Amino acid sequence: MSLFPIRTWRKLAQRALSETDNSFFYDPDPAGHLELRNQISHYLGYARGINCDPDDIIITTGTRHRLDLCLRSLTRPGDTVWMEAPGYAGAEALIGVHRLASVPISVDDHGLRVDAAEEMAPNAKLCIVTPSHQSPLGVRLSFERRQKLLAWAAWANAYIIEDDYDGEFSFDTARFPAFKAMDIDDRVIHAGSFNKVLFPTLRTGYLVPKSMRSKVQRL
Repeated sequence: MSLFPIRTWRKLAQRALSETDNSFFYDPDPAGHLELRNQISHYLGYARGINCDPDDIIITTGTRHRLDLCLRSLTRPGDTVWMEAPGYAGAEALIGVHRLASVPISVDDHGLRVDAAEEMAPNAKLCIVTPSHQSPLGVRLSFERRQKLLAWAAWANAYIIEDDYDGEFSFDTARFPAFKAMDIDDRVIHAGSFNKVLFPTLRTGYLVPKSMRSKVQRL
């Protein structure tokens, strides 16, 4: 945070508030402020390779809020969910809250072992994955496994939550487009955040559920 231009941020925030009419503070759209969604859709197009419109996006708060919305809209109690092992502990806790069955799937140098997951629970309804940098191991889900995961989701009528928590960073290799950019059957829900590129207390993120937006937005 010592490198973050806090003074500049304050000036820009003050300017934006001074130039905003009162309707901004009473925006009734449950998907979030339209202009913010418009800017995010533009950003996702050039930075992450995702072709989406503002109407495809839902603004959220923290990581748990995004995941909670997805679990509530895509699963029922008793459904099975693939989880990376090791993986995000907060996801494991939410899966328990929603009375879902978590299946831990091992991770190797190429990311989530899709073949192992298909053997253990082929009829799972959801997969939660961190393809850009696996949390906490940091490996990237290979192109071949992304293809296999998409094929499984289409076969099983399942969905994939792409937690792109730090997809903006590329530490030692050329950056892949987002997993969602490969998704032609609308099986991937892209989940992003500004916590890493700006600052964590901003607590602003987004979902790109596309065809599932109306279902997610009703919650």
